[in-house]
Amino acid sequence: MVISSCSIELDSPEIDCDYASLCIKNPSSEYVIPYSWGSSSSSYFDDTLWPGDCALLEATNVTKGGGNSENVSFKTIGGITNYKWDQCRQQYDAEIGFVDLKADCDNGEFNPESGELDTDCGGWCDPCGKFNLNCILPNEAIEFPNSTYLNENLSGGYFSQHLDNIEVTFYFLNSIGTAYFDIFKMPKQSRKFIIGPQLNQVRFVYNTGQFRQEYYSANYEQEMYLTKLGPKKWILEFCNIEFDFNGTIEYVNASLPFNED
Repeated sequence: MVISSCSIELDSPEIDCDYASLCIKNPSSEYVIPYSWGSSSSSYFDDTLWPGDCALLEATNVTKGGGNSENVSFKTIGGITNYKWDQCRQQYDAEIGFVDLKADCDNGEFNPESGELDTDCGGWCDPCGKFNLNCILPNEAIEFPNSTYLNENLSGGYFSQHLDNIEVTFYFLNSIGTAYFDIFKMPKQSRKFIIGPQLNQVRFVYNTGQFRQEYYSANYEQEMYLTKLGPKKWILEFCNIEFDFNGTIEYVNASLPFNED
């Protein structure tokens, strides 16, 4: 569910609200609706509306007063639907943009937008097994198996949730690593992340030292695994992830626990 706040003035004389809300409900029992508020031409969507759930838009000072902000746009893969503020509280059933949750379950691809936790499993697909990492992971540390860079034990972590992403910073003795998860909230279960700049992906930046301040990013299209250990307890793991260190490819393994608080 995405909640937005705004202030809107309308030409319509029928409405005068200090607070107004618009709910778009997914009336289906087996289809999801990827959606965004607004009419952006981007091919990406801000969130997914699950069966029976409601996408809520909140507004303040919705009154007569001029301007052209009467329509509210709701974008799905089926197109854009415009709604008018003509009551202080409104609810409508979505009519377009439905996606079959099980259609992606055997396509050989990882589709987190439809609820998958790993390739073709999780969500509405069959349950996932244990993640398959093809290396022996260090214990609460980051390591460079074939490098002159020193392996370092984890000394602490800092969790920070923002409006449009989640940031986890890992502190080592002489270096810092930061994972930027492009999600609005932590998942309910363990799941895979693809390294990249898009929604539902993760970026990882490594700072080699407190004095040199050299920053290197993990190359895109690789995989990291976020495993839930308990309530608000997680561990980020990755194996043989490529980093480009000034033209030299370094392979990095890590096992990095952290708490949400």
